[in-house]
Amino acid sequence: MDQARLNWSRWWRGMLLAVLCALVYYVSYDHGRESLKFRLKEQESRFQEEQDRLLLEIRRVRDQLSDCLAAQGGAEPAGAIRVALRTNQSQTLFDNQLTLSVLDLDSEAGQVRVQLNFLLENRLVIGELAVGGSLRFSLGGRDWAVVVNGLTLTTANLNLMEIKSDP
Repeated sequence: MDQARLNWSRWWRGMLLAVLCALVYYVSYDHGRESLKFRLKEQESRFQEEQDRLLLEIRRVRDQLSDCLAAQGGAEPAGAIRVALRTNQSQTLFDNQLTLSVLDLDSEAGQVRVQLNFLLENRLVIGELAVGGSLRFSLGGRDWAVVVNGLTLTTANLNLMEIKSDP
């Protein structure tokens, strides 16, 4: 009888140990999930704060730029044309005399390859430009420049500006 009682006692101890282990595992697993949720909420709130800060900074810079342009007497220089083109996209300008195309765009390197197609002269000019760089050309007796104003992942923002020489 002693042996049966010993076996029964071992069996209960084993069961209690298994239940205890399962309880510890569940509590630690549940705590890990809650901890992960808490960390995700913290990161999300930090991301939202950073996004709000960046939006405020963008608004501040935009306001400064508009104030600066207003102080200069206009939003753009006289004779400037703004064009936003994606890769392999074109726009015809100057009463169908010129087609401006973006052949390739590498926003990471800050480079864009543009093509000027002078339709009346049947002539092509291709240039690789960096942000802030320009490509000069003449059309209709006037001098112009294509200036790369900025690049996004998919779009090149270009300005066509008339170059006026001092007499």
